[in-house]
Amino acid sequence: YEDLGITEYKYLATLDDRTCETCGALDGKVFKLSEAREGVNYPSMHPRCRCTTTMNKPYIKRSARDPLSGKSVYVDGDLDYTTWKESLSPEQREALDLAKRKDSRKSADKLQYKQYQDVLGRKNVPSSFDKFQELKYNGDRAEYEELKGFYRYKKSEPTAEFTHYKIYRDLKNEGIDNGKVLPPDNVSAYILKDEVSRRDPYHIMYRMKERQITDDEVRRYKNDALVMFSQWHGTRKAYYSRDGVSVITQNPEQWVFRTSWKKEDFDERTERIMEVVSKNVK
Repeated sequence: YEDLGITEYKYLATLDDRTCETCGALDGKVFKLSEAREGVNYPSMHPRCRCTTTMNKPYIKRSARDPLSGKSVYVDGDLDYTTWKESLSPEQREALDLAKRKDSRKSADKLQYKQYQDVLGRKNVPSSFDKFQELKYNGDRAEYEELKGFYRYKKSEPTAEFTHYKIYRDLKNEGIDNGKVLPPDNVSAYILKDEVSRRDPYHIMYRMKERQITDDEVRRYKNDALVMFSQWHGTRKAYYSRDGVSVITQNPEQWVFRTSWKKEDFDERTERIMEVVSKNVK
């Protein structure tokens, strides 16, 4: 500029969603070259700043990016960033604000997206980062809240799949807390047949006799379970099959069957649990 005898410069930002408010406020302003201060009124104003300067003279037109289409268009050369924003339609302004929010949260959102991929697996999250941001900021709110809920659930229960989270959530929505819903495991359990304990109404043998359940049925309910409910901080497991339920508890050295009941003996609560389970597990 000085070699050309120019003593002033015009600050020039870009007319798009990536321009920050600081640079946008400086766009179109004229400063004396002798007073130029980088980071104050002269680029770069911040890391990755895209602004530049030009000679102080009128321009017929300048380029801008349409917030809705993302395509470059030409606008009046006298428009600065502030007046350009004011000239946008309500739909364009909304799109611009959304794009700015996405851009300002990009680093944090990329970290979140990676965490969701690591915990949930790639098949359970949007296929690209752009689609993840679109869902988070402009998609179905219920779908995003569902994704967040599944992430929290699987982070605490790594063996769970979306089906188990959905059963857990649906039951909770109905006021039923039956423990964490998980895929049935193959832990070995035993039926204790202590003769004295047979007369104990809380002992498995008493329940089996009362409900006319055989050893094979007790084990089959567990082996054929659609889901398992983890209860009492994981020391009690309830296996729900279509024909019946078996419950095991953890003794110091082994798992033992605690109780069991047939489908015919299901109470209203158990029937509702099985309705939700059957709806989600095919």
